[in-house]
Amino acid sequence: MGKLCAEWSLTAGNIAVHEVHTRLVVRRRGPMTVPPMQPPGGRQSWPPNGPTPPSKPSRMPWILIGISLSAVLALVVGVLVWQGTSARGPGSSGPIGSTIGDDRSVRMLSEEDPVCDGWTGAADKLAKVQESWTSTDRSTSATDWTPEQRAVIESVGSAMTSAADEFEVLLPRAEHIVLRELIAQTIVYLRLFVERIPSYVEVDSRIAGVAGNFSGAVTYMCSAVPLVPTNSGRVELAESHVADPNSLVPFITHRDIACERLVGLFDRQNAVLRGWAATDSSIPAAHWSAEQETLNRAARTVISGDVAEVQEVAAATDNGLMQDLLNAQALYMSAFADAIPTYAPDDAQLWSVATYLGGGLSAACKVEL
Repeated sequence: MGKLCAEWSLTAGNIAVHEVHTRLVVRRRGPMTVPPMQPPGGRQSWPPNGPTPPSKPSRMPWILIGISLSAVLALVVGVLVWQGTSARGPGSSGPIGSTIGDDRSVRMLSEEDPVCDGWTGAADKLAKVQESWTSTDRSTSATDWTPEQRAVIESVGSAMTSAADEFEVLLPRAEHIVLRELIAQTIVYLRLFVERIPSYVEVDSRIAGVAGNFSGAVTYMCSAVPLVPTNSGRVELAESHVADPNSLVPFITHRDIACERLVGLFDRQNAVLRGWAATDSSIPAAHWSAEQETLNRAARTVISGDVAEVQEVAAATDNGLMQDLLNAQALYMSAFADAIPTYAPDDAQLWSVATYLGGGLSAACKVEL
């Protein structure tokens, strides 16, 4: 959001909108009115447990990594995996090691990908096991686990490993290039997390955060297919230059300038949209009050403005896979912004895709490998 003052936030209270350096700044004049976080059907920082979207999808702020490990692992229920190798490392160009089809454009998923059919059943198996993790404190290191905690965590780790093997059977079905990239990186970070379990410390939760966010992005890409517009709107389609989208190596190995820019962007947007994200996403635009309409119009301006910055970061990075995910994120952000004037609850799935992509990228930039 460029030169946006992060301490200001879109809220359901009285707001005045000012343009500063072509960015939206929202000042709060009266007491902040932030509705309580909603149950499934309201906007949440994380989606409900389970591999499928809720009947009333959630609109979420940018997902950051400073969350409980239980919340992170709850997202792993949507995991898919893909196996492959990269010719020159993560996100690089070079000889293509697997058939990825003729279309290398980075686009929204407008037709159901064959891999989506097998997603729910396989992911449910992992979800049932990881439910026992919800009461575990992520700040507790492996050296301080009680016997009960260790048993639970090791059980979840075994389930993750088994799930990865089962999901691998589904991998040849994936066709969409962004799905392949997300699936590949999900398995990379899922297995990295399992490897860290014996010596787990709190920062390792970021690894699970990457897997959880990217798996969530795949889940919502599949469910949002009926909502995808017939064209890309204001965002031009980019071509992928990733040689092997199925590469099983971490796509980010160190925090570079691109990481600094995108983490800063996501952190600022999370702060500015915090009040808006806490409001009830189950109310369609036709039923908004004047105050709700003003708030959503302001949020639309913020999101639309940030599309350009996401694209700028994508164009500047030499990490091809990061570039693809950022370009995909820009598409879903733009589509959601365009849907706001006639918003219906299902449209929140477009925002969920963008949210999970941003959360996974942010977490990957903060992982210590």
